[in-house]
Amino acid sequence: MPSTRPQPITAITPLVGTAVVQVISSNASRLGLFVYNPGTVTLALCGPEIVAPTVGGTGTLSLTPGQGIQLDEWTAALFAIAASGVSNPITVMEFS
Repeated sequence: MPSTRPQPITAITPLVGTAVVQVISSNASRLGLFVYNPGTVTLALCGPEIVAPTVGGTGTLSLTPGQGIQLDEWTAALFAIAASGVSNPITVMEFS
């Protein structure tokens, strides 16, 4: 019998630097995201409404090295920025 639990449909691993980048686009049918920082630098996550995000800044969510977070019912695009460096990995799993 198929599972009734949300299943991951996409796993992406973009690289994040000190300039804000979109790590996943919006998806109105998405049930949520799981975001993990496998790197060694703190990253900040934010939605599209934050104009000039910074690590530790207003409206951002910091993700320290080795930390993951589940974002239930997140359908908007998700953006990230790193405290330092240019090639910091981030793993994003999309659930539907």
